[in-house]
Amino acid sequence: ASFVSQTEEDPRPGRLPFTDVREKDWFYSAVAQVYEKGWMTGTSENTFAPRSKTSRGMIVTVLHKLEGNPEAEGSYFADVPLNCYYTRAVSWAAEQGIISGYGNGQFGPGDKVTTAQAALMLTKALGYFKANELTGDWGTDALTAITKATDLKMFADMKAPASNEGLTRDNVANMVFNTITKAVTVEYNANFDIYF
Repeated sequence: ASFVSQTEEDPRPGRLPFTDVREKDWFYSAVAQVYEKGWMTGTSENTFAPRSKTSRGMIVTVLHKLEGNPEAEGSYFADVPLNCYYTRAVSWAAEQGIISGYGNGQFGPGDKVTTAQAALMLTKALGYFKANELTGDWGTDALTAITKATDLKMFADMKAPASNEGLTRDNVANMVFNTITKAVTVEYNANFDIYF
């Protein structure tokens, strides 16, 4: 992934247009950064809806924007129409191995993204989990993803919900902000079975 280190640690852009995000809010810096960079937008011209749940389609769209909206083709899931705001992002994420859906031809773009799902998507986008660390058992893989995300400080400065709970938009903004300011991208060398 190329999106890490594209930003400063604590941005203070001009006044945000959102009436529901104040400078004293714990998530202000994260929302300011993701909004200023265009990675997340408001739910209207003047609301960010920080406590609203984030869908799986939304978080994949954020990851796609972090990568610079690369081209993607194909339809990988029966429940992802060809003309939705998240269609190209879902195709890109599937091509990159960041997502694989539920295993039944469905991605569930409107389903709430859980803490563990978001952690897995973000860590895979950084280049992790290419050395067969994942087992295919969701319970085990969810714990692996949460552990790696914790090691990478993705949950810094926030109280992360339980691994199976839906993430709110303030938490997603914070995880993305932490990913771009604290986490490290890696490449995997299969010949030597190492990350570098």
